[in-house]
Amino acid sequence: MAEKTLFSVKDINVIVSSDTNEEINALLSSTIVGSEGGIQYKMRNIAARIAGYGKDIRFIAVYLRSSLAAVIGACYRECTIGTLTHKCTYLRFLSFRQQYQTERFRPGLRRNKKENAENDSFRNRVLRLFGKPHLYDFPGVEETSSHLLYCFVEGKNERSQNLIRQAGFQYLRSFSTLTFSRFSLKPDARVSVATEEERPEILAGLRELYKGHSFYFDDKVFHADSYYVLRDKGRIIAGVSAIPTEYILHNVPGAGGWIMMNILPFAPFFRRLFNPGLFRFVSLGYLFFEPGKEDAITPLLESVCKECQLNVALTWVDTGSPIYKTISDNVTLGILNPILSSTPAQVWGRFVNYGDDEKEAFAHTPAYISGFDFT
Repeated sequence: MAEKTLFSVKDINVIVSSDTNEEINALLSSTIVGSEGGIQYKMRNIAARIAGYGKDIRFIAVYLRSSLAAVIGACYRECTIGTLTHKCTYLRFLSFRQQYQTERFRPGLRRNKKENAENDSFRNRVLRLFGKPHLYDFPGVEETSSHLLYCFVEGKNERSQNLIRQAGFQYLRSFSTLTFSRFSLKPDARVSVATEEERPEILAGLRELYKGHSFYFDDKVFHADSYYVLRDKGRIIAGVSAIPTEYILHNVPGAGGWIMMNILPFAPFFRRLFNPGLFRFVSLGYLFFEPGKEDAITPLLESVCKECQLNVALTWVDTGSPIYKTISDNVTLGILNPILSSTPAQVWGRFVNYGDDEKEAFAHTPAYISGFDFT
């Protein structure tokens, strides 16, 4: 789509576009994700990650006095909950320049009243856009149709929770990061990349496994041709998507985090797992396993890590999902899991043209959390 101005009032201009520019890329690349006291990191290779969304992403850029103040990525997808399909927009790449971020009240903090009023006015005008997804120009999204916008927020990030609450979002679900790590990897000869002919079978198995979840979508299952399967006697009994990913870590909380950031990088054996300057891991998604074949998950993950030449893999799972219990009961995750699995993150949603009963269904159904959205 061509660049389009959503509104322009005094010194505020809000523009939506399907492309980024140098200024937007610079802000996204410099943004530290996370909250004080929690895990904080910068994403790497953002241009490649944006490209993965193809034509289904828009960037809402906010300019104040011709200077970029904020940018938000809006990713369109159709998600299922049970047998129903919902038009959804997942929000990521949320970046505000520091002076425009919502802060928690601190006793003794003195602010310029005029500056406060200006920032609040600016923020409120932008937040109202979340109730108008039709402005993003996604095909088939009309002003009168139902639409669900959602995002992920760290459990300790009160500033972001306050911001999205002002935008009309409500808390829906909680999920945890699960970290699989091994000092040495034992590949299984039964594991290989899925063939083109096997894809319909894999999609059918995934839809059956996740039919009790909300926010499930499967158009990224075979992204970059990186879906691996474990076969037993020619039959697929487990599978997972695997995307090599890089973060630059700035903080990991707790005593274990301090050791991880300050001691482990200097221990040659541990260096296989972790380097804070460039934390490399496999982002996992679309985990599949046949009921009764849960013991196939560990050899599958070890083989995937070996294939990617990385010793660590991360996945994100709703804490109320049966998948979470399956992994907890059947997989020994490794030494990094207690350190990186901090306070559960949260799913927040903004419902447009939805009834109360429809909203309740999302609050009481485990959410599918896509590993693709964390690359």
